Amino acid sequence: MKTYMKRFAALLGLASMGFNPFAVDDRNVSRGNSLYNEKKYDEAISRYSGARSKHPGRPEPAFNSGAAMFRKGDFASSEKEFSQAATAPGDLRSDAFYNLGNSLYRQKKFKEAAEAYISSLKLDPKNVDSKINLEMAMRMMQEQKKKEDKKENKEGEKKEDQKDKKDKKDESQSQAGKEEEKKEKQAQAGEMKEMSEEEANRILDQLKEKDLNLIWEKKLLQNSKKRTTEKDW
Repeated sequence: MKTYMKRFAALLGLASMGFNPFAVDDRNVSRGNSLYNEKKYDEAISRYSGARSKHPGRPEPAFNSGAAMFRKGDFASSEKEFSQAATAPGDLRSDAFYNLGNSLYRQKKFKEAAEAYISSLKLDPKNVDSKINLEMAMRMMQEQKKKEDKKENKEGEKKEDQKDKKDKKDESQSQAGKEEEKKEKQAQAGEMKEMSEEEANRILDQLKEKDLNLIWEKKLLQNSKKRTTEKDW
């Protein structure tokens, strides 16, 4: 039984996202497509997994699973599935790259999304949706870069401001240290000055006492000489 699902529109203003389930005589495929239309994505994924085990090497199971995961909002998982589908040979590669780009776009991986859209266009230059989404991805890349540059500038200004504050604080602490050192030196100088005056007075007293002793010794010496020169009558 051949089945076909229509392309469905992606969210956030993206162009339509391709969905081409493979046509094989497999109940898992048929039932999975029905469940997908009923928005029972987990059950649909389970059915596509069964088809994958029966048809190894075919890209369609990964493609269909990726579409269901995308609808669930599990963009990281849909990215993996569409990456696998895009590398397999067949007619699905252009749509697989396109869907891969949408999954990346939803994760704000705009550069990778743009690369996926370019790969889609290389395989199908007439894919208008890929062209539109490529332009959107490139525009978002520019916006993202502006935000990153603005953030880096703010961080740089913040670091510079912190450095200025630190320098001012260090300078203030250094100045306070110099003032304290100056006060200590002045206090030490005052103590030395006081000690010098006290020491000078002590030395002066000693000199005076020494001079008095010398005077007394001189007088004693003179008296002794007089006695030795006198005659004994």
